[in-house]
Amino acid sequence: MHVIGQREKTGTKITFKPDSQIFPETEFRYETLAARMRELAYLNPGLTINVEDERTGKSDSFCFPDGIATFVLALNEGKNTLFETPVYFSVKDDDSDLLCEVSIQYNDSYNETLLTFANNINTIEGGTHLSGFKTALTRTLNTYARNAGIIKSDLTPTGEDLREGLTAVLSVKVPDPQFEGQTKTKLGNAEVEGFVNSAVGQQLGAWLEEHPADAKRICTKGVMAAQAREAARKARELTRRKGALDGGGLPGKLYDCTSKDVEKSEIYLVEGDSAGGSAKGGRDHNFQAILPLRGKILNVEKARLDKILGFEEIRVIIQALNCGIGDDEFNIDKLRYGKIIIMTDADVDGSHIRTLLLTFFFRQMPQLIKQGRIFIAQPPLYQVTRNKKTQYVLNEKTMRTVLGTLGLDGVVLVVYDDEHNEARRIEGEALRQAFALLGQIADLVHILERRGIVFTDLLALRAQDPEGRGRLPHIRLLAHDDGEHYFWSEQQEDAYRRQHNLEAVDPDLDHGGEGEARDESVRHASRKELHEVKELERAFASLQQIGLSIDDWAIVQEASVSGEHMPTRFELHVSEGKGAERIMPVPNLSSVVDAILDNGKQGIELKRYKGLGEMDAEELWDTTMNPEKRELLRVTWDAASKAEQLFSILMGEEVEPRRKYIEDHALEVKNLDV
Repeated sequence: MHVIGQREKTGTKITFKPDSQIFPETEFRYETLAARMRELAYLNPGLTINVEDERTGKSDSFCFPDGIATFVLALNEGKNTLFETPVYFSVKDDDSDLLCEVSIQYNDSYNETLLTFANNINTIEGGTHLSGFKTALTRTLNTYARNAGIIKSDLTPTGEDLREGLTAVLSVKVPDPQFEGQTKTKLGNAEVEGFVNSAVGQQLGAWLEEHPADAKRICTKGVMAAQAREAARKARELTRRKGALDGGGLPGKLYDCTSKDVEKSEIYLVEGDSAGGSAKGGRDHNFQAILPLRGKILNVEKARLDKILGFEEIRVIIQALNCGIGDDEFNIDKLRYGKIIIMTDADVDGSHIRTLLLTFFFRQMPQLIKQGRIFIAQPPLYQVTRNKKTQYVLNEKTMRTVLGTLGLDGVVLVVYDDEHNEARRIEGEALRQAFALLGQIADLVHILERRGIVFTDLLALRAQDPEGRGRLPHIRLLAHDDGEHYFWSEQQEDAYRRQHNLEAVDPDLDHGGEGEARDESVRHASRKELHEVKELERAFASLQQIGLSIDDWAIVQEASVSGEHMPTRFELHVSEGKGAERIMPVPNLSSVVDAILDNGKQGIELKRYKGLGEMDAEELWDTTMNPEKRELLRVTWDAASKAEQLFSILMGEEVEPRRKYIEDHALEVKNLDV
């Protein structure tokens, strides 16, 4: 370590980069990292974790003084809870240094959400701490219910009955943890089970005695769940007698495959009979089965098991997969297909059906998701035809790449000097590099402008670089009564703030609590570090090597005295064969990318698919079902807590959280089908 300057603040900065020779994928996903950081903030009360993506400017700050109690409230967002304040307790054994934290809240839904952690590790497979918790919960609630006279028949609620509508977070700290397997997803310490069992039994029993009204609601819900379970058992038996759930028969609408090898076989859940017919005609019947689904399936977020089993399309899915549903009957060894692929249209209805199916698997067959068995098909959004050659395009981003490739074919970018009598030609690989760099700059400019920064104004500030190197400033300070100021170093910023008695705060973060005293003599200024500047400077330098200057980004096409436009600084010369050229005037650098994309659209037929039924069997095979060409999205369990919250908001009973979610994300919608 070495000193690089003086600052008022101190700290340690750690930088790392994953090795591509070890990790197959080195691209960080913001949503995955943010979800994990949010979990850590819940599990460590008072800890503040800031996450920022310098690629997009997106950032979040997480700090939860009430820890896992706030976690439970977040998981229950959009649900009607049986009591307002979650149960919370923490128990530590001084002899063994074992620590157990539990937070519990019930809602009126029919689903169980139980997250467990050991030493901040998400133990998705459970372990001894989970076993101890479940045993204690069942014993304590049933004991209270009997003593309070809530159980009045021989039908005693099981653990599954008493966990209906439960949302709970269990976190243990173990000095010498023993995990089963390399992934550390299942805790194996035997002593933890007894410790958690005892702690939960004592603390929950005391809470039930102190809150008799809430305790009665919980136990009554468990009794009603037991009655519904009995009704569901009778429904199962009736359904089995009709041949819908037993292993002896398959649904008549299923087009099965010939292979009996589970790992090689796959089933497509297809929206509609029309698409099902195309899929049947295009599939490889050796290993691909097709199950057409008519209409939208039941929203299982709002239904008990007996109602779920009464819905025809869900019974067909259960029968085809053959592995059962629920904790009692699910058996992965009976699964008939190694891949379950959801294939719906690329419109609003298709997205809704896909969400309903994912809700069903998330709630009733979560093991399929945990084992990576659920996939989402990616049918193309566009068909591009040029010179009798057809190409299928997956999405808007890929479409931009395709149009760019077409637009660069046979094209030369001609750059004129100020006198317009000398010209430089940029073509081939140099032009492809310029196109990529200008597209990157445009994306970064979009991020800056969303923050209210005018890019041309930022470019003009290069002339004020204290070192005279023509650099962009990377710190922005905005004070309510002092205007906007930019700085090239932390030292320069510190000096300005001392001189003007300013305290810098990040506008994206929450500062200060209620009732917190503030020094009125200190003025606050919004401070933002412009991480995009690093990428912009690198792009500027690369452009310079090609022979292009960022000074030409937004130059204006001049007009003559007579009002006619003067020649532009840039032109695209497009070869049209036999020595003929088409010339496209381009006013400035920021317009080059659009001009190339516009050229790529020349002479092509563009078709946008709205439904799978628009494709014939051969097209569906070539684009979506051929394992050598298709793209599939695997549904994973790595952000289960976030998924739990999202399913509750989007599919639950409460309308207001869903409305707020739609309003918050309205501007992110693309390809809206209205």
